[in-house]
Order: sequence, then C-alpha cells, then structure tokens
Amino acid sequence: APSTFLCSAGVRERIVSDGESLDLSGRKFLVVEDDFTVGISVCHELESFGAEIVGFCADIESSMARIADSGGIDVAIVD
Repeated sequence: APSTFLCSAGVRERIVSDGESLDLSGRKFLVVEDDFTVGISVCHELESFGAEIVGFCADIESSMARIADSGGIDVAIVD
C-alpha cells in the first residue's frame, strides 16, 4: 500500500493506487490543532478526500469530550 500524505500548506498530493484517488469516505476524523489556520486547512483537505470531520479542537481536553460526544472516531490528527 502506498504512503499517504496530506499537506495543509495549500499543496495537494493525491496519492494514487491502481489509478484510484484516495477515498476517505465514511472515515471519521478528529483534528487537534492549536493554530486555527492550519487546523481549518487540514479539515478542508481531509474533506476534499471524502472524510467526515467529527471535530476540530485546539487542545486535548476538548478533543476527549468531542470523541465522547461523537460516538467514536476512526482517526485523530494531533499536533
């Protein structure tokens, strides 16, 4: 399986495997980032691949509450 890189600096890398674009449909993501601009950029990039953003939090404490409220996540991206 190819490595997957998502860049929040405005550079989009679609990793292709067997001619298919990366599909994150149905995957629930939580983004934990204290820099608002970076966090929003990461959320937009993930959504462009079909991901569902369950939450965008600035700290671990609020992210734990978001996980509990959401019923679970598939992936957390933590800075």
